Amino acid sequence: MLCRHVDALPPVLREVVYLFSIEEYATDEIAAIVGVAPATVRTRLHRARARLRKMLREEER
Repeated sequence: MLCRHVDALPPVLREVVYLFSIEEYATDEIAAIVGVAPATVRTRLHRARARLRKMLREEER
């Protein structure tokens, strides 16, 4: 169920979720991997989590 929602995220959000949650990289490491600032990684993680929460709430209805 959750994997399906993660797969539905835009690629830039899905990428940071995967690297953070599955590969267990720190945000600074993810920033180096994807070539963005650490603050951008944190923003993308925040946006991804918000979208996932919304998807899960909608599924509960």
